[in-house]
Amino acid sequence: MVNGVSPHHEQVVMFVMRQLLDRFVPSNFVVTTGEVPAETLRTGGANLMQGLQK
Repeated sequence: MVNGVSPHHEQVVMFVMRQLLDRFVPSNFVVTTGEVPAETLRTGGANLMQGLQK
């Protein structure tokens, strides 16, 4: 608990921080997932083209 901050605002800050941190998780990036690069090599890039069409 932070002095001078209401519980509601503390929860809002915690929520926003979780959202920001989740953006930088390695599994959210194409090159660091492991599965996407392997599938891209296997399909010759067709998986990426199919994803762009959706």
